Parts: sequence; structure tokens; C-alpha cells
Amino acid sequence: MKPVIQRLFLAAPVNFTPSAGDPFAKNGYFNIPEPVENSELVFCYSLNPEQAMEFDPDEKGFINGVNSQVSAIEQGNYLFCQEEGYLSKERIVFLAVELQKEGLWQRLIPDDHFFLRFIKEENRLVTQIFRPYRIKVSTI
Repeated sequence: MKPVIQRLFLAAPVNFTPSAGDPFAKNGYFNIPEPVENSELVFCYSLNPEQAMEFDPDEKGFINGVNSQVSAIEQGNYLFCQEEGYLSKERIVFLAVELQKEGLWQRLIPDDHFFLRFIKEENRLVTQIFRPYRIKVSTI
């Protein structure tokens, strides 16, 4: 299914407690308890620098791993998509690649990481992906 991709300006940072380890390390599915009502789990994934600006990256080598040093989704511009429920690692990588393709198609400069956020609101679990970007400045 094709994701709905939006541009999002985050007016204030979203601070979070960094989680240790990759939640998909065991079998490709999320392996930690789901967040309780009105809470969230956030992970920052670094991308393979050789793949981070490719229009058709290799999905198997796309993600380098979790960056546990990051503790906020900073204020700024993001490509954003979300889907209901926990998603498999394959689906999350697919969505992250789709964000990258859309950003490059729009002549944006995606950063070399993305944020994966699991949030539970109104008794509903949602998976969100944020990919920061910069706007390409024309040199004409």
C-alpha cells in the first residue's frame, strides 16, 4: 500500500528518553512492550551514508542502526508518514525509503537519519516516521 507522505514543520522539539538497542534486533518485529495510553517510544535510526541520498536505495543496507545519543526530534522540516499499529521492520524500511524518494523527487535534501515513533492515543497505537530535510537552494 502506498503511504500518504506529508511535509511537516515541527514548531517545537519532541523530547524523549533514548532507548537502548534496536527494537527489531531479534526477529524483525517489534520486541518491547507497547506504550501505555498517552505515551510514546521513539528511536533515531542512522542511515548508510552511501544509500541516504539514492533514489533507489538497497533496502537491505539502508539502515545502519539505532543512534541512542539522540534525545529529541528537533524543531524543523520533516517528511512524515504514519500507519496504525506496530509495523514490521520491512514495512518501516519501505516507508523510510518512500519518504526518501519523495524528498528527492521534490528536490529536497533528506538528512542521514530518521525517527521512528510509536504513540498510543485514544486507545489506538500509531507508528510514525519523521525524516528531516533541508531545502535545496538553487545556484542559478
